[in-house]
Amino acid sequence: MAEAYPNPADTMAGYEDVFHPLDAVALEQDGSISPLRAGTRKVNKRRLNKSSEDYPEPTDLALAVSEPSPDDLVIIPELLFSVQTYEYCGFTSAVAGRLWDLYQKNKDEFPEFDNSDHRNYFLSFAFAFIDEVPEPSAFQDQEWNGALQTMGFDSRTQDAIMLKEFTDLRCTESANYWAKDTVDIRLGGLEEVKRVSWERSQQADRRMQRAECEERPSVVSRIPGMAIETAKDAKQNAPGSTVLWKGLAQHRTAGLFTPGSIVQDFCAIVSNPPSDFSLSGSYYWAVDKEIAMRYIKWASNKMAIGECVLLRLEVANNLIEPLQAPVLQYPSNLWKQHIYSCRRQHVPKELRYLLSKTLLIGHIGTGTTAIANLRDWRDIDVRHTLRRKSDNGIATQYVFSGLDGLDFLIEHCSGSLAMYRSGDQEL
Repeated sequence: MAEAYPNPADTMAGYEDVFHPLDAVALEQDGSISPLRAGTRKVNKRRLNKSSEDYPEPTDLALAVSEPSPDDLVIIPELLFSVQTYEYCGFTSAVAGRLWDLYQKNKDEFPEFDNSDHRNYFLSFAFAFIDEVPEPSAFQDQEWNGALQTMGFDSRTQDAIMLKEFTDLRCTESANYWAKDTVDIRLGGLEEVKRVSWERSQQADRRMQRAECEERPSVVSRIPGMAIETAKDAKQNAPGSTVLWKGLAQHRTAGLFTPGSIVQDFCAIVSNPPSDFSLSGSYYWAVDKEIAMRYIKWASNKMAIGECVLLRLEVANNLIEPLQAPVLQYPSNLWKQHIYSCRRQHVPKELRYLLSKTLLIGHIGTGTTAIANLRDWRDIDVRHTLRRKSDNGIATQYVFSGLDGLDFLIEHCSGSLAMYRSGDQEL
């Protein structure tokens, strides 16, 4: 995505602006964004990073200041890295101010124009603040709410994380994990708005250089790897193959595809430990599309702006069979022992053979912080399994483990990975 940003050697002006100055003028004129006010803009989020056919009619946002639509309008910061951005990421104004003070006092420690380092530096203060809060128990909503409040999140962000219908998904990881995840995907959505805005400006500039007098283009270049269809149209079956799914925020697919939509780096979607079945970075996929779509729906509720995508991976069965993948299912002792050990990040010798397997197939766990805190793996019960909403069956995952799993994906699956926009009708 970096190619859409200006070269630091060419210009310093406006580099941190979310909207390119020229694009901002055009967007203000058509009612997509409001004029600046106190370092923020009110924007029509449905008009910022989608194709023109997705856009509603322009809205005069100046007339909507007193009564903004919660569905179509959102307030975002002028600058990518600012005190307003900490607030946009979900923190109260008081905590955002504290984080920004720390940022300002130490900002000379990072390279001025290295965008990835700058991003990590900006997030580091928020993540350190989150890390100071003790982890609540997995199934105790009152403890979770208290922890999120202590972490400095405002009430709307707390409510988005704590949505009742996603309790089972929330408990697949810790409160610390989902707090950081929420901050990250909100910043990622803002970065995507910036990418699209700067790209629109570059397109307009090239058109001016060619002396074309048409209106500015409303459709930006397609995201690498993105299918024309939405998730609704993604086929769930393929004869002779197993179809696997993953739902995530769009910005987390950066680097996955080349500009020519060829798979470039599976490492972009690696899951790091602690996780259900591994002590190293591995690649987790759901067997059930509905599980991936529920993750997308929850993430979309937590994001202020931006999109989520659905990944569809097709793996030929004749490639899976030679791997002799162990199948770990509840209520077997093997499933209980292995998920307990991996979540505690210490696997006993008798189970370490599982860590060397290229592929593991098994039931998905939930209440994972509770699992890690149990005195004995025998205390794991049905509460610790993730269920499908459609039939209450236990959801299954395929885990391609470590470097061997990565090699398998690169060698056999690079041509069978597709990415779909989630599509509002699916949510």
